[in-house]
Amino acid sequence: MKKPVAEECFILPRVEIDRILRDRAFSGTVTLKTKAQPELSLVVKWMYCAAAREPAIRLDYRWRGESIGYVVRLAGQHCFGGKRLVMKFVCPSCEQNSYKLFLPALIGAKTFLCRSCWQIDYQSHVRPRKASLLALNRVNEKIQRVEEALVHLKGQHDRLRLSLID
Repeated sequence: MKKPVAEECFILPRVEIDRILRDRAFSGTVTLKTKAQPELSLVVKWMYCAAAREPAIRLDYRWRGESIGYVVRLAGQHCFGGKRLVMKFVCPSCEQNSYKLFLPALIGAKTFLCRSCWQIDYQSHVRPRKASLLALNRVNEKIQRVEEALVHLKGQHDRLRLSLID
């Protein structure tokens, strides 16, 4: 099985949920799309779990005809000199704090986990862009032409200087 790349995943960002929680709204809906297949979408409903011992949200969504629901814990982190509390996800699998949770769309996954649990890379890290390689080759060719022109000019300069001396 090939490793998923982030562009093929639904990405649940903490920013949307954190902003709504700061406004004292305790539920919401997020529509997620993948970059690789923009026509594919996933509507995730979430609700703050006030009865939990620690901050948590419940995620509910339908994926491939199946209703899925589970609780994801949140961890708070003080930012801007302690002036604001920012919430991060706690990965349901490895319990690491994460700004984003991923659901690989192509491998039949059902739960959102962190990047390291799904072993996700970004496409730009895995496959260098062909355009970048072509641009690098063009720059190298230009450098070689400039160096050749400098050698040619230096040769002309030396010949001219010798002819003036004679």
